Amino acid sequence: MKRNGIVVMVIVGTLLSSASATMIRQEWHTGVAQSRDAIIDFLVDLVEPVPPPDLEEIQDESRFNGSRDNYVAKFYGWVTVPETGRYQFHYACDDFGMLYVSPDEEMANAVEVAWVDGWTAVAEWNKYPTTQHSGPMDLKKGQTMAVMAFFQETGGGDNMDIGWTGPGLSQDGNNPTYLTDYITHIPPTPTKAKNTAPLVDETDVQRDTDLAWRAGKFAARHLVYFSTNFNDVNDGVASALIADGITETTFDPGRLAFGATYYWRIDEVNGAPDFTVFKGKNWSFTVEPVSYPVTGVTVTASSEANLAVNVLNGSGLADGLHGVDADTMWLAAPGLPAWIQFDLGGTYKLDAMVVWNQNQLIEAILGFGAKDVVVEISTDGTNWSTVEGAILINQGAGAPDYAANTTLDMGGAMASHVRVTISSGHGFIGQVGLAEVRLLFIPTFATRPDPASGATDVAPDVPLAWGRDGREAGSHDVYVGTDANNLSLAGSVSESSFDTSAVDLQLSQTYYWRVDEVNDAMDPSIWTGDLWSFTTADAIFIDNMESYRDAEFFEIWATWIDGFGDEAN
Repeated sequence: MKRNGIVVMVIVGTLLSSASATMIRQEWHTGVAQSRDAIIDFLVDLVEPVPPPDLEEIQDESRFNGSRDNYVAKFYGWVTVPETGRYQFHYACDDFGMLYVSPDEEMANAVEVAWVDGWTAVAEWNKYPTTQHSGPMDLKKGQTMAVMAFFQETGGGDNMDIGWTGPGLSQDGNNPTYLTDYITHIPPTPTKAKNTAPLVDETDVQRDTDLAWRAGKFAARHLVYFSTNFNDVNDGVASALIADGITETTFDPGRLAFGATYYWRIDEVNGAPDFTVFKGKNWSFTVEPVSYPVTGVTVTASSEANLAVNVLNGSGLADGLHGVDADTMWLAAPGLPAWIQFDLGGTYKLDAMVVWNQNQLIEAILGFGAKDVVVEISTDGTNWSTVEGAILINQGAGAPDYAANTTLDMGGAMASHVRVTISSGHGFIGQVGLAEVRLLFIPTFATRPDPASGATDVAPDVPLAWGRDGREAGSHDVYVGTDANNLSLAGSVSESSFDTSAVDLQLSQTYYWRVDEVNDAMDPSIWTGDLWSFTTADAIFIDNMESYRDAEFFEIWATWIDGFGDEAN
């Protein structure tokens, strides 16, 4: 067993007014056998331990070091997830111990996610690499989680560390951010609504989304405030109250505006006799834009083709504002006309072309920016048609932080290629160029496949799904096969998923699939989807026998009923 030097531990003995970086610490001064199971047996119930603790205090250190012997300790509190994303929890202690995490604020829902069978030094995060780290967890911003940590000390030094990795935190499991820097000992208020959909600060939310939430513990009714004006929601003005006293925990706000940011909150109302109103938190989300940038575009040009890629690669751009470095732009060789052509890599329904013109510091003097242009489109790269209307590209600012100041309406035209021919510039020397170009498309085909394209070890009974329909789709034709070049129509559905039971997927096989979006009232009536793939597992998982152990709820008989006590057995 590791032996530490004597370390003085300062513990706050009274309840803190601040909710930050504090956990409740309980302690039982008694000898316990050296195992996690012994700790569980001693405490009987980890949420409400029996026997009651000999000591209960507030611990405000990010990690614990002590020097006493023969006791069991429990630390617990609540943590709020700072950003939506994937997290892992990490644990180290001396001696035996375990870390429990709940998906919500209820301690009773916590499960063991990491443990130490033996002992570790202070912040020794990888002595037992298979048990000191939890599995990955997809968590949501604002999600409140209960956390409990236990360890027992027999003799020598004693220590306990809890860490986590995730968005905005350390990404190194061997040097994680201290979870205890985020924990509070103050329980969350059970009277407020939580667990929202859309997620807090979520972007790219569909226009037809419903609002949903988990009700406060005592709520009988809900007041829904909703607006694009934060102050209206925060102040609870009448015009923002879109649902007054509903009992459901979902609400349809109607079709939302493209690109708009909405603010909302749920006030929870108690039942009789007091009908107390508990003001909720302010949340927000942003709706999907009208159109998205085409990615994977390639470019050719009449001259200086090596520089033409600069109009696509984002060089010189920061937060949508362009700089003045000439090496981040395209400048054609002298002589007009000049042209630049974009291969989109597929056929898209184009909404707009956004242009940042040439923007060198000398732009106001020499006028390198394109001025009069002709824009042509093609679906095959050979036959071209002209986008109607006189097209004039505005001159660049010739200064840092230049925002795009020309947007060309592409009118929903179908195109796989776009060509811009420049007949004149804003200067007099006959040399022209551009800084950046974005071609925006209306999403008419299915996206976000599930299983993700390229996924492996997929169950052969997996349903095929896609997270976003094409915007104009009336129905969906689903094609599946083992030959990427010869897919068969597996079926047509109106929802965003497909039952593969009729396809009879086999083990150890790579399948290709796509979703074609169909709308007979539109032209074209079918948008052919992207090709996706997945590989099925080599075997069907029936039971993980290694998961059973001598711990309550993890015994083999807790899952497999053996008939004990049944007289007919």
